[in-house]
Amino acid sequence: MDPFAFRPDVTRTAAMDGAIRRALDDSVARVLDEAARHDLLGDGADRAAWHEALLATRGAPPQLWACYHDLVQAILRGDADAVPALAADLLARRPDRAGQPGTIVTISDADLGRDDAFRYRAVIDSDPGRPLNLQPVEVDEVRRIQALVDAGRALLDRTDPALLDEIDTLGHQIVLATNASGGFGGAATVFLWGAVILNPDRVPDRVTLVESLAHETAHALLFGMTLGADLTTNDPSERYGSPLRPDPRPIEGIVHATYVLARMNYCLERLREHPELSPAERASVATKIARNTASYAAGLETVVAHARFTPDGAAIFAACREAMAGNH
Repeated sequence: MDPFAFRPDVTRTAAMDGAIRRALDDSVARVLDEAARHDLLGDGADRAAWHEALLATRGAPPQLWACYHDLVQAILRGDADAVPALAADLLARRPDRAGQPGTIVTISDADLGRDDAFRYRAVIDSDPGRPLNLQPVEVDEVRRIQALVDAGRALLDRTDPALLDEIDTLGHQIVLATNASGGFGGAATVFLWGAVILNPDRVPDRVTLVESLAHETAHALLFGMTLGADLTTNDPSERYGSPLRPDPRPIEGIVHATYVLARMNYCLERLREHPELSPAERASVATKIARNTASYAAGLETVVAHARFTPDGAAIFAACREAMAGNH
């Protein structure tokens, strides 16, 4: 198994998910020990049982990561009132309950609970200078996207089961959210491992749905391959033109975007093999591939000129370039 391979690999996906959960468990242990050292922690639940349950389960609920993120932020603030309650909340949760692939929720108190809906927003909408103001979507939109998810998963099940397995692991919970400005398309973060966030306004059909899942889970794949570490050593203050964003971006984001474009095209190429695509869908796939290829070329030019890769980042991106050169 090549941990940095471009093509999906069921063995790699399972190993990566396990590594992320081990990293979470190690970090939770250190965080709780540090909180106890500063007298911020009350009596907790059985840590050993929580540890065993987390490591035994593939695809533990993303809410677990959101609660952990909230706990870390409370410790960094030195919030003596919040830390014991958050620690108890985290350790009371059930990490042994894996999420079901294709599960759809919207970013609402009704679907996630008030605390977790707040936490999801805090993780996703993290830039106070550019608030997204994410809102839940209507029931009819949830039903529409559920139908597209079911249809899209059926397409992938026939054309690339390994990619479907990867998407089901990295994005088994699909969180729907929109905003008034229309500027939000989607998101994935290591702090919501197992979840992807999509704006249904950007998803008109099953081909776009699958492409969108490939887009967001490709970001998660990069987080998983490096356990959240950066792919580059460039100064984050450096800014360059991005293939997917109108504003200049750090090179780390441009590397992510360029890799993601390649993964989107890999997915679309696999979809194109499905015999039941309609002529309109085949035309849409061809248009998307051409658009992504042009954006990839623009991103690659910037990456080659400016990125200073870590060893892992260099290996990951080399595999990407080889695939886009037609050798995958």
